[in-house]
Amino acid sequence: TLGEGALTKLLTRTIERAQRQVEAHNFDIRKRLLEYDNIMNRQRQVIYEDRREILEGENLKEEILKMVEELIDEMVNEYAGKDVHREDWDIKGLEERINHIFPFSLSDMSVSDRDELRDRMIREAREAYEAKERDVGQEAMKEFVRHVFLQFTDGKWKDHLYAMDHLREGIHYRAYGEKDPLIEYQHEAYVMFEDLKKRIVEDTIQAIFRLRPVSEEMRGVFLRVPQEFLHPEAARLG
Repeated sequence: TLGEGALTKLLTRTIERAQRQVEAHNFDIRKRLLEYDNIMNRQRQVIYEDRREILEGENLKEEILKMVEELIDEMVNEYAGKDVHREDWDIKGLEERINHIFPFSLSDMSVSDRDELRDRMIREAREAYEAKERDVGQEAMKEFVRHVFLQFTDGKWKDHLYAMDHLREGIHYRAYGEKDPLIEYQHEAYVMFEDLKKRIVEDTIQAIFRLRPVSEEMRGVFLRVPQEFLHPEAARLG
């Protein structure tokens, strides 16, 4: 009948409208998930590019010494700020940080200003690096630096992946506080990634100055130790 036909058309339009709404909602979900993935992909590209440069780089010495300069700049800014008078420098804090990383002491230096302090620390670090290089040999030192950098990069990247998984799992609860979970995730992911890069650099530099290269035989022993509880993405590294 005419009434039944009109009802059928109404039901059809209602179903089609509901289907469009569901499809639009699913599209929004996929788009949102892609935006989360893009944040992680950008971080992944940076780490993989750093690994590639270390694997293929020939002038690792200058790369490491450049990192050392940047780390020393950060330390000087933190403990002997540009607008801080010399008598107000945090000498104790700077001394502890130096002793933790480098094989030289602040007490051995007599400096009049922060620029001289920076230059003296850089010179001491370069001399310490070159002394170790002479001791173990240029090629052995290059391979040692490459191995240390890759070990810290891979290990800390795997830890970072787990931390990012944990962040993503809980980030949606931020919506209850009227915050955009994606913006919150983007901000925290950036902070975590910057911290990751700093830790990789500082721990690598500390190991280079504080450890000695091991023989191929000993390195083989360490590499044969089973690695358990690895993040699924660990297989991409190698």
